Amino acid sequence: MLLGALRGHGLLRGRRLGIDSSVIEANASLRALEHRNTEESYWEYVKRLAAEAGIDPADTKAVRRFDKQREGRRTSNTEWQNPHDPEAKVGRTKDGACDMIYKPEHITDLESGVIVSAEVRPGDAADHDASLCERVMASVGTLSEAAPEVPLEKLGAELCADEGYFAIEQIAELQACGVRTVIADPLAGRRNPARASQEHRRALHRASRATRSASGKALLRKRGEYLERSFAHLLDCGRLRRATLRGCTKLTKRQKTGALTYNLSVLLRHLFGVGTLKQTLALSRAALIHRFLRLLAWITALVTPRNTPTTPDRNLFPITLETKPSHA
Repeated sequence: MLLGALRGHGLLRGRRLGIDSSVIEANASLRALEHRNTEESYWEYVKRLAAEAGIDPADTKAVRRFDKQREGRRTSNTEWQNPHDPEAKVGRTKDGACDMIYKPEHITDLESGVIVSAEVRPGDAADHDASLCERVMASVGTLSEAAPEVPLEKLGAELCADEGYFAIEQIAELQACGVRTVIADPLAGRRNPARASQEHRRALHRASRATRSASGKALLRKRGEYLERSFAHLLDCGRLRRATLRGCTKLTKRQKTGALTYNLSVLLRHLFGVGTLKQTLALSRAALIHRFLRLLAWITALVTPRNTPTTPDRNLFPITLETKPSHA
């Protein structure tokens, strides 16, 4: 419904999409890790190794120093898991520390910044895994529901992402679906196209040509603007950088709720000039009253039957800001 309203006000085109992921801290601790086979806790495992090395296991500080400095230290997600949150994975947080993490992913319209799809994936999931094309096509299906009058081949016609999303198999699959991929190849200087198949060579040529083109460079600049903005609003300003729920399903619901409020702020900013509560409170009292009446009229128009006009008149409550007289 909200994407349809954004589409009705010209804020959702759906032709150029961008995809990116970030990192959030899971509601789980490294101290509670258990070995998948023996169910031995990580701390007991380290104390056993310290005792074998001649260190008193009762000395907590000495055991911690030993754990940091021991050779061959490796915490693999294939061997260790958190029993309280099995879907949380060991990885690097935004500031580079090692912790239990998840990876939120956004697919955004690069012409308005509207979030089309939001999902939280396991922390060890690769950006360019085999489900990349499936995730992009799912967002195209969401766009087709919001804009049924637009031909399906024009929705998601271009996809922009960073180098982490480049995989020749996925690039070829996306291009076979009619998507123009603007994704740089991180191995372009070391890749030998002669060893690839003819289909992959054509996919590499199309991807390289799209990245070097003027439209592709402009799309990459928009990707850095709109995608990073959505993550900053939801994760940093919205305080979703640290999870309070557990499991990808629950975290995805929470992430979609945040994306819903973000899209609503885009619509409110277009209609009323303000998109957040702080911006509203910063207005003068007279302007606040007029904008509240316009919001009330817009909500009333949304709940009216369909046989009546659903778009409120933007000039129904004209806004006049109070100006202070200037002193000479």
